[in-house]
Formats: sequence, structure tokens, C-alpha cells
Amino acid sequence: MYIDAADAAWDEYPQVIANWKKNIKPSELWGYDAPGHPIYLADLLGFLYQETKDKGYAERACRILAEFGDLRDAYPKEYQAKRIEYREGIPAISNFFIMPPYTRAYLRIRESGVVDAAARAKIEKDLAFSLDHIFYFPEWGAHNRAMLRAESLYYGSLALAHHAHAQRWRQLAETLASDSIKRWEIEDAAGYQAIWLYSLFSYAEVSGQPDIYQSVQVKYYLDYFVQLLTPHGNIADFGDSHWNGGWERFVPVFEKAAAVYHSPEYKYVAQELTRRAVERMPKGNHLCHWEPPGWKHQVAAPQRAHARPGLALTPQLINPDAGSVDHDAQEPRLCAGQPCHAAARPRVSSASTRGRTTTPRPGMPRRGPNPWPASSPAIPPTPCPLRRRRTRP
Repeated sequence: MYIDAADAAWDEYPQVIANWKKNIKPSELWGYDAPGHPIYLADLLGFLYQETKDKGYAERACRILAEFGDLRDAYPKEYQAKRIEYREGIPAISNFFIMPPYTRAYLRIRESGVVDAAARAKIEKDLAFSLDHIFYFPEWGAHNRAMLRAESLYYGSLALAHHAHAQRWRQLAETLASDSIKRWEIEDAAGYQAIWLYSLFSYAEVSGQPDIYQSVQVKYYLDYFVQLLTPHGNIADFGDSHWNGGWERFVPVFEKAAAVYHSPEYKYVAQELTRRAVERMPKGNHLCHWEPPGWKHQVAAPQRAHARPGLALTPQLINPDAGSVDHDAQEPRLCAGQPCHAAARPRVSSASTRGRTTTPRPGMPRRGPNPWPASSPAIPPTPCPLRRRRTRP
């Protein structure tokens, strides 16, 4: 599946770039906006290199990463003067959605032997400048945009650990993430909650904080979305979201959750979302939602969730049996009442703390052990508080 998707996307790559250049519409409001397709492809190619050791995948990924900054030349020369934060230059990776996969791809291939000195210098220069650019507008709070920035900065601090600004990047990453770690988020749409959860899970992985997965808040949101799985096979949309939206992030989140909690119900959610996505996919397309290897874990046979006794949530719960709104739902249990035994730390597409011993601040979680010493040549494979309203017995 991954190989077919990578081959198809590589064949499409030149046309994707040509179409993007043809349809550029510089916006003073939105700023420079490079295409995401090449970076997601580079991330996939890096993963395939890691799994197969086929240097052809690494060569393709290296080319994409090294060329990516050149796309800025497609914008008019005078565009840089349109926004004050561009006074020192336009960042190659201005979209924080694609900064983590850009960095992961580089981490996976940089010791492959195909990244020459020129490509390495270009990639690292573009990445460092893009990380520094986040400081113009970091966005604080327990929401997806801040969490995406935290994820990006932490990855960058690991990939460029030798850089003079690495500690600064990590410090801001930890500060931004602290609003979301073991706290309620403020998102009010299903799609954005999927983005927030996926980024939070990725941050937990890259920063070595597996206890984040088992926080009360994360467990609450997982159970919340289990109840919002419709008979149709998608998560019910609400807020600034749409029908069938967010599945590509919910699937890996629930795969990882199934591994952590050994939950057949979470596995069922991932299975149903994937089934629905395949049904909607045009013939000839390749399904390749991204999840770090190890997030997918074998548990007991997937088990359909049933409406649980507990409290009503807003929006109201959808009863998966009746296919209707369940107004009588009561409070779901937030934890199992006994320690959950998480699966062994999955292989991930990231680097670690590079052997640095960190003394956590009071009240902050301790980092997990560093599985990748600094000399390691390879990267292992991979609220808005929801109001609780008790119903009468």
C-alpha cells in the first residue's frame, strides 16, 4: 500500500508543482503558501527508505526537501515587502502543518549517504529559518495551531541539535505545549479536535512523554469521539467541520489509543473510519493515511462501541445502534480505575533528546529514556472544556 502510494505520488510530483505555479494567487492576508503534497511524499519516501534500505527512496526524498525552498522564486519579487514579518526573507516552510513531516523526512535520510554537503546545507538553512519565523506569531493556548507549532519546534530542535537556536526552539515548544498537556483544549469543531489530538500524540512521541496518552483529558476526548462515531462510518461533524472530515488524523490517533489502552473499541473506530474512506475514494486512488509505524497495534478483535451510561455531552451523543441522537446518555468513565499497561514504546519517525539529561521542573512530567544516542546514524522506524451535565437517574 505505501509503496504503491509513493510511486503514484512521485509520478504526480512534477505536475503537482507545475499546477501550483500556474495557479499562484499571492495573498497579503494569508502570506506565502507552498504546496503540502511534496512534503507528505518526502515523509513517506523517508519511511520507505528506513524500512527497505532502498536508497532510491532516500534520493527522491532528498531532492524534494532540497528543492522545496526554491518554490519561493515563483512569487513576485515585490511580494516580500507586503508583510512586515518577511523583512528578513520568506520562510521556505511557512505552513506549520508540513514542518513536522519535513523534519521527519530529513531525520530519516540524513545518514543514508545520499545527502551531499550542498543538499544538507540547503535543507538545514531552510529549516532553521522557518523555525525562527514561528517566533513572529507563536499563538498561545490549548488549540491545534499552538500545538502544531510546538510539534514543529520540538522536531526542529532535535534535527538541528547543533544549531545555536536549538535550545530556544525547544523552550518555546515546551511552553506552547504546556497549554495542552493534561489540560482541556478549546477547540469547538470535530475537525480541529482531530488536528489537535494528532499533534498532541506526535508531540508526546517525539518528546518522550508517553504519560500524555493516559491523561484524564485525552481519555475523555477519545471516549467522546467513540460516541460520535455514526453508523455511516464517520465522526459526526459539528462546528467549523464537515461530514466525513478529519478521518485521516482520527485513524492514527485511535490506532495509537488502541495500542495504549488495549481497546477493541478504539480499534473499531479506526477500522470504521478507514472503511468509510475507502468507500468514498475514487477508483485508481491509493489510500495512504499517515501514522508512525508502531501506532498501529494488534489488539483483540475490533468491537463496536455502545452508548455508555454517564453524562450527556455537547453536541449530544449519537447512539451507534439506533443511529439517532441519544438524549439519555450519562457520564462515561474517564479512566479504568486501575493502571493501564501501555504497549512498548513504538518506533517513531523522530529523534530524541540526544542524550541530554533533563531535570523536569516541579509538576512537569519526566521524559522517557533516550532510545537514540547522539551518535546513532539512523532514526528508528517509526477544553474549550466540554461541559458535563449529569442526567437524572
